[in-house]
Amino acid sequence: MFKKVVPGTRIGAVPGTNRRSFCKHQLRSGVWHLVCLRCCDVCRWLIVKFMTFKTGSYTFIVNSFTMFNGYGANGFLNVKLQEFIVGRDTKYRKKRGSGFASKQKGVLILTVNDEFLKACRKEKNSFVPVWYMRQAGRSQPEYRKLKEKYSLFDITHRPELCAQVTKLPVDQHGVDAAILYKDIMSPVPALGINVEIKTGVGPVIDCPLRTMEDVEKLGAIQPEKDVPYVLDTIKLLRQQLEVPLITFAGAPFTIASYMIEGGPSKDYHHTKALMYSDPEAWFLLMDKLGDMTIAYAKAQIAAGAQAFQIFDSWVGALNAEDFRTYIKPVMNRIFTALRGEGVPLILYGTGARHLLHEWNDLPIDVIGLDWRTSPREARQMGITKALQGNLDPSILLAPWKVIEEKAKQILDEGMEEPGFIFNVGKGIFPQVQVETLQRLTAFIHEYSSNKLG
Repeated sequence: MFKKVVPGTRIGAVPGTNRRSFCKHQLRSGVWHLVCLRCCDVCRWLIVKFMTFKTGSYTFIVNSFTMFNGYGANGFLNVKLQEFIVGRDTKYRKKRGSGFASKQKGVLILTVNDEFLKACRKEKNSFVPVWYMRQAGRSQPEYRKLKEKYSLFDITHRPELCAQVTKLPVDQHGVDAAILYKDIMSPVPALGINVEIKTGVGPVIDCPLRTMEDVEKLGAIQPEKDVPYVLDTIKLLRQQLEVPLITFAGAPFTIASYMIEGGPSKDYHHTKALMYSDPEAWFLLMDKLGDMTIAYAKAQIAAGAQAFQIFDSWVGALNAEDFRTYIKPVMNRIFTALRGEGVPLILYGTGARHLLHEWNDLPIDVIGLDWRTSPREARQMGITKALQGNLDPSILLAPWKVIEEKAKQILDEGMEEPGFIFNVGKGIFPQVQVETLQRLTAFIHEYSSNKLG
């Protein structure tokens, strides 16, 4: 009953589309045919709104996103999505308020480019999916121009603007996933902590936590009340994106390090001092941050997040024994609580090679590698999760020949087993050129498609 249509397939001519009403025209391609559900009045792109319909014993959810990339000169519609599924001669039942006719034949069942989600689940890919940490932001001229007028706080509190920043690298680079533009400290003010994001410094807290009394004063987050702008941005992006949307949170240790140190640190002396000298206060802090992370993550997933990544950027500062004792319990609790939400769970940190076995025990789907551990090395260590990484971003300043050779090596190792996502081992920095990322993305797709094809 279903057939997958590959990118670029021309489906058929449009027989006099009425752009001001819901269309009943069918676009034929052999025995497989589509139904135009709605045409946008302004841009003439065909669009499917959010809806639920049933066919037989199956229920399908269709989210709002662009279906086709406008009319070609020859009157054909060119498929914009990486992949979609076409149902043949299938009836669906109207969802109340959806605005669609109750019965039509040739129902269209759309999915976004789901290569990233397939890799998270260790399913077979037609090419290696790629996205880049910090792909939205500092390396983009358009973003730097926005920052002349708006602060990070301004952007993240304006859903339309935040969605624009999040979507820009998807359109520019052709990556296979978007990651929400925000800061890992976004939920922290809800606990009663005053956080300032200083340019060139990072999160700064004027009254660091140092005692049990300080920890006991911390409040709890109510996402719909405290961070509605984050949830609104996610909902808006789900109407705009043609690739999966990743959202994220900072891990308890990394968030705690900022709260205790008062800002970025190279040694985490105050953080470790509290951990070692007052375990009761430390575990209470972990409990509070764990609760915050779970509530925050669940709200983002309910709003439409399709994957969730936890950044434990600084946990590599701990040895494996301390991680097991002081951190692993709360990480296990967080991921166990999120396991039933139905989205892939990703864990990433830098300098954490010695913790990979501990991470592999957690109920997660994907482990993010930095540039110090290759995909082959991780698998030789016995890591069984899907892998994400691990190009050293500094290489992106090298000549293209060097970039290509390094990318080939990572791809060849990553493709040795299902479940690999290409990424950088640390975030993209301002000096990286947009053209370099565009060329790298295209190379990853072409090279891996030829290898996997």
